[in-house]
Amino acid sequence: MGLRNSKTLSAIRAALLLGGTVLTGLVFTGTALTGPAAVAEPAPAPLSGQGREQIQKLKSQRLEVFSAMSAAQRHGFFQAQRSLEERFYRQRLSRLDQSERCLDQARDKSAVDTCLQTGQQARRDLRHQEMTEWQALNQRYGLPTPQGREIKQKGWGDQPKPGF
Repeated sequence: MGLRNSKTLSAIRAALLLGGTVLTGLVFTGTALTGPAAVAEPAPAPLSGQGREQIQKLKSQRLEVFSAMSAAQRHGFFQAQRSLEERFYRQRLSRLDQSERCLDQARDKSAVDTCLQTGQQARRDLRHQEMTEWQALNQRYGLPTPQGREIKQKGWGDQPKPGF
């Protein structure tokens, strides 16, 4: 039985499509995924009071703009939103199928690692493209968009050292 028929692949596909989560930590042996099938990236830290306020302000601004739109404008916005979502869905499925074919053909650990890294980069690239297109759609309809993160997340090397 290949990966295409496994329940694990269905679970991974659903998680990727519904949550938009980057999946890492796949372990490949033969024709089925074993071990921890998918480990999601850690959730971001809870928002501070200021972050929550910014989100509420953005929601309020978007509500004002939507309220001022005509029914035809709102319909046009949601049709454009639907079109983007459908296209992104097809692209994510295509990328997932490419990763599956790569893993099916992988014969050693380095090949599996290359497949996983390629898939992860493809997901990052697609996410960047999606965000750019969402911003363009919001701007076209005069909707405010959230700005990028101002605080750089710390990497492993930036962790504080234990006090010795």
